Amino acid sequence: MFTRVDYSTFGETGIILKRYIEFYNNIRIHGLLGRITPMDKRNLINRIINNRNLKEYSCFIGVKNSTDKGLLLIIQF
Repeated sequence: MFTRVDYSTFGETGIILKRYIEFYNNIRIHGLLGRITPMDKRNLINRIINNRNLKEYSCFIGVKNSTDKGLLLIIQF
């Protein structure tokens, strides 16, 4: 199942570990995450949080013409 590999330098080991972490986070499908990669899950959660923040803190500003008082500003949260 596992193959023993002897690396010649510490830097070579770092390269191999970086490749595996990249694979694990961006390519490998995880069953407990709903058959998506950890990066896809992270992006999904960030989109949900960002959308929630936009809904909580955004407002609609509209301008209506008023007859003789100039402009009427409408702010709706």
